[in-house]
Amino acid sequence: MPIIGANIVYPIPGATYPVTVPPPSPGSAGTFFAASFSVACLGGPQAVTWGFDGSGAPGAVGNAQFYDQITVQFVWNLGQGGYEFWVNAGPCGNDRVPFMIA
Repeated sequence: MPIIGANIVYPIPGATYPVTVPPPSPGSAGTFFAASFSVACLGGPQAVTWGFDGSGAPGAVGNAQFYDQITVQFVWNLGQGGYEFWVNAGPCGNDRVPFMIA
């Protein structure tokens, strides 16, 4: 039986980004942050929406229609603070991951 659902690959739950030595200076102009997820769901078309919630976050940043499976990787600029990356694929599944930008 095929795997059905939404799965966030990156960010890692509870992690702080960017992973740099030394850490970025306070008040920097933002961090380019990479995110990745996949959704599998039989039939179609299916719809998926993704985005960020949290301190100063822009909300929904993307959406797509797909048949059976989709994998998305993208880069977004986020300021310092706490965020939650979310993926909403309705009946196909949802996922949420909290993380921090230092």
